Amino acid sequence: MKLRHIESQISSWCRITDFYRKPNIELEQYSTSPHLAASIVSSMENEYDAIQGRSVVDVGCGCGVLSAAVCVLEPDFLLCVDLDEKCIEITQSNLSDVEVPIDYLRLNVSQHTPAYFNYKHDTAIMNPPFGTRRKGADIEFLLFGLRIANEVFSLHKSSTRGYIQKLCDSKGIQAEVVATMRYDLPKLYKMHKKKSVDIEVDFWHLSNEEL
Repeated sequence: MKLRHIESQISSWCRITDFYRKPNIELEQYSTSPHLAASIVSSMENEYDAIQGRSVVDVGCGCGVLSAAVCVLEPDFLLCVDLDEKCIEITQSNLSDVEVPIDYLRLNVSQHTPAYFNYKHDTAIMNPPFGTRRKGADIEFLLFGLRIANEVFSLHKSSTRGYIQKLCDSKGIQAEVVATMRYDLPKLYKMHKKKSVDIEVDFWHLSNEEL
């Protein structure tokens, strides 16, 4: 499936992407652009067959842009997880016309153990907090994803590459940077001076059957 088709479908579904103009800075809420989301899922499917016919979890679904991108590629099932009830509401609204079986779960990954899940899903996808407001939040998401899914695909600042690789090596986690991408971070908070900031991010693929 062509990238522009995926991006177009995401845009047609996701009418709300600004967190009702009230993003939570402590949760580092930023929306993933349709273009970036389309690039991510295309890579996941073309290189790893990680979406079509699979059980997928979007950890920290936000406004549901990544979830929408996953739905375009027809997973067998999608679970959208977020701590913020507002995000669950927005994602439900954005995906209301999607025919893929979807469930929604409000969950704090730092307070719930993976025992909450009855089985391991095939794939976890996430654009987690970068860990600038709460140190270690990005790693928390990663480890949670590895415990609930066989494979994890996640975005992280390229500046953290060395730390993430060292952590994965120490825990026996298979990890590789699939691609380096540009994240156009929009102006959502009062502290932002520019309309957008372009930052470099790594798109990771991780797996560990023992976790």
